[in-house]
Amino acid sequence: MGSNYSWYLYGLNGTTIVNELDGNKIQASNYPNPFNQTTTIKYNVPENATLVNIIIFDANGNVLKTLVNETKSVGDYEIVFNGLDLSNGVYFYQVNIGNVVGTKKMIKME
Repeated sequence: MGSNYSWYLYGLNGTTIVNELDGNKIQASNYPNPFNQTTTIKYNVPENATLVNIIIFDANGNVLKTLVNETKSVGDYEIVFNGLDLSNGVYFYQVNIGNVVGTKKMIKME
């Protein structure tokens, strides 16, 4: 009987993440990181008609905003997150593409 395992790899400054589940990978990045007011989140959709969700969380796990919640075609995408109303600190964004999930850290610093 097989088991499902997930693993995460973070760069020292939070710029790299790989999440693998059953051989599927999500690669996402945001720039700039740290960011002042806005940061751009880039991600790739590997299959057509895939449901994509991108959700922003604070360090306590509270949902702050849903940036994407729609079906996407194959391709590279990016979305700008405006954190103007956020205080300085660590935040996370979760990228759900189909049944694969990746979580990434971003830092707001003014």
